[in-house]
Amino acid sequence: MTKAAACLVFACWLVAACSGEAQNLVSPAGAAGDGIHLEVRSGDDITEALQAAVDRIVSRGGRLEIPPGTYRISKAIDLAGSFPRFNRPSTTPIVVEGNGSVLEWVGPDEGAMIDLPGLGFSSLKNLHLRGSEGRSWEKLIGFRYRGGLERKNHGGKNNLFESLAVENVGVGIEVGGLFGPDLVGGTFLNIEIRKVRIGFRFMGQNVTSMQLWNPVLEDYRQAGIEILAFGGRVIRGTENDFSPEQKNPRIPVVLMDPDGEREIFHKDLPDWMSASDVKYPTSWVTASDGTRLLMAGGGSLEVTVFNMLARTSHAGAWAVDTNWGWVRVYSGRVLGKGGVFRARERNGLGNYSNMLADITAPDQPEGRVAIQFPGAGILYVVGGYFAGSILTGGEAEVFAMGTRFAPQASFKSLPGTRGTTIHGLVRAWRKSVDIPFGATQVDVPFQKTWMPGSDSYGVEVFPGFPAAGIWVDKKTKEGFRLRWSKPANAKSVIDVVVSTPEYSS
Repeated sequence: MTKAAACLVFACWLVAACSGEAQNLVSPAGAAGDGIHLEVRSGDDITEALQAAVDRIVSRGGRLEIPPGTYRISKAIDLAGSFPRFNRPSTTPIVVEGNGSVLEWVGPDEGAMIDLPGLGFSSLKNLHLRGSEGRSWEKLIGFRYRGGLERKNHGGKNNLFESLAVENVGVGIEVGGLFGPDLVGGTFLNIEIRKVRIGFRFMGQNVTSMQLWNPVLEDYRQAGIEILAFGGRVIRGTENDFSPEQKNPRIPVVLMDPDGEREIFHKDLPDWMSASDVKYPTSWVTASDGTRLLMAGGGSLEVTVFNMLARTSHAGAWAVDTNWGWVRVYSGRVLGKGGVFRARERNGLGNYSNMLADITAPDQPEGRVAIQFPGAGILYVVGGYFAGSILTGGEAEVFAMGTRFAPQASFKSLPGTRGTTIHGLVRAWRKSVDIPFGATQVDVPFQKTWMPGSDSYGVEVFPGFPAAGIWVDKKTKEGFRLRWSKPANAKSVIDVVVSTPEYSS
């Protein structure tokens, strides 16, 4: 029995021979024959070999192990199989194990190195992706997770991305897309991204339950984490076609590229998407004047980050930058010259309010803005330490609970905006409330405690409580009511914090 065959017996899936300068990518034998044996050496361009190995397992599922080494690739590796050869969505999970190997991009400054379109319950682990040295990459994406729309697959669920390193590319990891994919339950564990324009980029609608655990983001020029939500947008045939009124100059009503630099017209749509009869993932609508419009849908998204380390020497960069999508960051350090958090538009209205909890950001010099939140919306800043100021406006409400600020830090309002309400811990009240099994609401009493002046506010749900969509409904002077949609499990508890206003700027 050969060494490669022995590996095949024990691993059962796609494996690599383990010794010698030349190593084999070996796919499993099947009904079509004894499998394929593709010899690779460190330094080789393995684009074709690696894609052939993926194609071999994608229809049946399985495991692909890349042997240790440094390899070059010049075209995106499609983990759903070569298109159009595999033109239907894959329903079988796959695992790609990098074994610490390095893939270096030698292609153009566009597209993605590794592309995962619409798979579910799959994983990518222990792999290092980088752009070749000696040039500055702007558009190249290290790893892209999106809906497989060209295969009529709208999304993917419950995928794991673990122990990945990405460096010297334009965008480290991109999740979502312009046409509203349905991506739910992505877990990004121990990801390191360096020397990029943007570290993580999340965009689209119904891109939810995205969790980042222990991300390390260094030397990002624009954003460590960027979050882009979209409203409905018209896809025009030419620049002379009808366009809806754009009420906000920073929220486009026509389809733009992710960076907002150029408009996408019918002719720019991919070949598989015929603008004359396309029904998926866009739709035709009729305007009030009878004009027939091709529309791309919109919606918000949510991202949760745990234990983040962000560091950059670029003063204009932000650790977290969102247009109006929702984000929560629990614990972390933001070091260097960049800001901590920026929301570009009204933000945080709904059942998933923005939160920065236990963030340490000690490096902002005097006059630097650590948080920019224009409102209208709600931002919770819980614990932590900030050397920079908070710049707010437009009816924003900031709940600063137990947070310390450096002596030079201050709360400021954006020029030309109405006053911002800042809530502090002058007279705080906290209560743990037991939730009866199966309940979908509970009344919480309080005494001599001011309640924020809105009918509904999102509140924080602590681990162990299963319900999403918690709401605080203003009730009476004696208390308020919590409501949610999913029945509570046994022994459910929620911590409720209500604070009085410290001052209004």
